[in-house]
Amino acid sequence: MMAKYTETDYQIDFDNHQTVLNLLSAAQEADHDNREKAREANLFCDKRDGQWEPYWWTNNVGKPRYTFDMVNPIVDQVTAEIEQADFDIKVSPMSGSASKETAMVIDGLVRNMRP
Repeated sequence: MMAKYTETDYQIDFDNHQTVLNLLSAAQEADHDNREKAREANLFCDKRDGQWEPYWWTNNVGKPRYTFDMVNPIVDQVTAEIEQADFDIKVSPMSGSASKETAMVIDGLVRNMRP
């Protein structure tokens, strides 16, 4: 949920301490869900025993402990974006004895070497 501001919000008395605290609270709450999801994903990846709290882990010895995979969807999304990205190399002359003709030849060589 994003914080919504109106034209009157820009005419705020920033000398009023409570008003500033209210604005700070609204700004912090705007991105609260995203921060919580990031914390959960971080704990799932880095914390021992994944998403299980110690109480549940010790009380369910010998029982199946199912988990929701929170890592592979993120990895799949990133790899799909990389696979769909179009990478390009462009060779251009910089300085000194570099020429446009040489740059065009090297550019053609690089283009033909790519799969």
